[in-house]
Amino acid sequence: MIDRSRFPWATAALAGAAALLMLVPAAGPALGYDRAAIFSGQLWRLWTGHFLHFGAAHFGWNAAVFTVAGAWVETVAPGRARWFYGLAPAIVSAVLLGFEPALALFGGLSGLATGLVVLLALDRLKAGGREPRGVWLAVLGLVAAKQILEWVAGAELFVVFEAGVRPVPLAHLAGALTAVGVFFVTQRRPQKR
Repeated sequence: MIDRSRFPWATAALAGAAALLMLVPAAGPALGYDRAAIFSGQLWRLWTGHFLHFGAAHFGWNAAVFTVAGAWVETVAPGRARWFYGLAPAIVSAVLLGFEPALALFGGLSGLATGLVVLLALDRLKAGGREPRGVWLAVLGLVAAKQILEWVAGAELFVVFEAGVRPVPLAHLAGALTAVGVFFVTQRRPQKR
C-alpha cells in the first residue's frame, strides 16, 4: 500500500503535465514561454512554459532528472519541494525575461531539474545521517562546475538537443539559485526556550 503522505504527488503531477504536453503538442503555443505573450499579459506562461519541450530527447533528459530528483526531495522534504515547485518556474522565467532579452521562446524542465538536484544535495547535507557528506558536496561541486563550463562554452553539457534548440545556461543558474533561496527560507527556526 502506498503511504499517501510520503508519495511525491506534486512531482508526479508536474512530470505528467510535461509528458501530456509532449503527447498533445497543439497545446504548446498557448502554454509555452513566449516573451511577447508574457508582456501582453499572459502571465501563466511564466509557470507553464517549463513543461513544454522541443522534442523527445529534450523531454527525456529533462524529465528523467526532474522526476528522480523531484521525487526524492518531495519524499524527504515535501514542504520544501512544494515551495520550490510554486516559486521556481516564475523566478526562472522572470530571470530570463530580465537578462535574456533576445530569448523569444523557451521551454524545458532543465532549470527546475538543476534546482531540484541542488535542493536535494542541500537537504541531504543538512539531514546528516548515514549518507556520506562527501557525496552531496561532490554533487554540489559538479553542478557548479557544469554551470561554469556551460557559461564558458556557451553550450549545454552532456545533452544532445534536436536541431534548432539551443540551451539556456541562465535557466540552470536561476534554478540552482532559487533552490538555495528556498532551502534557506524553509529552514526551521530554533524554538525559544
